[in-house]
Amino acid sequence: ARKYFRYIEHPEAGLRAHDGSGFKLSKTPAEPQRPSPLLGEHTYEVATDILELMPEEISNLVVEQVLF
Repeated sequence: ARKYFRYIEHPEAGLRAHDGSGFKLSKTPAEPQRPSPLLGEHTYEVATDILELMPEEISNLVVEQVLF
């Protein structure tokens, strides 16, 4: 009745229930917007933008199974 659970489609797990907000805000709805990321989904962005690694360094780390 309170619509606590939100159902989000995950690319690998399918449709899953996620906990919603424990309270309701009148002007800012607090709801999950997207599914959790997949393993390694943001590896390249983190490695280049935050760690400032070069693409060949990233490739070597992926081959060595340090990064996924």
